[in-house]
Amino acid sequence: MPDIEKIRFLTVNYSRLQGLKAVPWGLLMFVVVIWSNAQHGPARDLTLPLLLLGAGVVMYAAIDGYYQRTFGRIEPAGHALFVDVILSTGFSAIAVGAFILDTRSIVPVNLFALVFAVSLVLDYYRMLHLAGAKRAAIFPVGLICIVEIGLAAFLPLLGEGVWRGIGFRSPIFFVYAVIGIIITVYGLAGHLYLARSMPAEREADHG
Repeated sequence: MPDIEKIRFLTVNYSRLQGLKAVPWGLLMFVVVIWSNAQHGPARDLTLPLLLLGAGVVMYAAIDGYYQRTFGRIEPAGHALFVDVILSTGFSAIAVGAFILDTRSIVPVNLFALVFAVSLVLDYYRMLHLAGAKRAAIFPVGLICIVEIGLAAFLPLLGEGVWRGIGFRSPIFFVYAVIGIIITVYGLAGHLYLARSMPAEREADHG
């Protein structure tokens, strides 16, 4: 008997589970942080970051095409898309403010990581709500990655010796590099979850 709850979760949240789309941005964040960490003084030549950004856009477009060819397209409901746009815009503005506060070292923890983790928790709850799912751990690896991003906010509390000992000039670079890695893992996990589950959904449809 097919897992109806899981099938509905996959169908309603199909666009969110296209995890490979997050991989270019996670890698871009990590590489740019490493590049910035290696700079001494204000960076004047932005050629590499701009090239990486362009490569990220091309990769994203190629990945989107891959999902359309492999799994097809599912359009979200209009009202759901509208709410998603409002929420993403609001959290983006808050994240920018958190980043500015982080650069000023006003608090000892990384506010950007906290805001990012909270936004992912709310988005995960919304995924469950839209699908009518009863199991909070229906996508367990995703939950683990969200918790890890939240915990990354407290990495600066480990002390200067930790992040300087592995080559980072500031705790911001350290935390953002870790977040980039987690985003990449989160994206790969979402893709594997989708790829492994979609065949079961097709079999259920044929049955």
